[in-house]
Amino acid sequence: MKKILYINILTFILTSLSLFYQRYIPVNRIVVDKLEEVNRLAGGFPFVFLIDGDFTSPGNDISALFIFWDLDEFLLNYFILDYLFWLSFILICYLYFKKRKNRA
Repeated sequence: MKKILYINILTFILTSLSLFYQRYIPVNRIVVDKLEEVNRLAGGFPFVFLIDGDFTSPGNDISALFIFWDLDEFLLNYFILDYLFWLSFILICYLYFKKRKNRA
């Protein structure tokens, strides 16, 4: 039971740390009465799950805290996919090291 809890905590930490991988992505926004593609800063690896909002600081910054104030756009589906990606990565590593330990 403790291993499952530790693995899930580590997965959440890795998912949160993936926000440091930031890149610009094109996002459709309304700009002066028409729809245009605007480059916005986004974070998350391998799936982008946090996109810089329209009303943030001029420094163009994303933060997990801005989710609660509705300043940044949080994509729950991609967050879950990102979480599952890191969970599978950790489980594969865990099983590999467990098999290697039993072999020695």
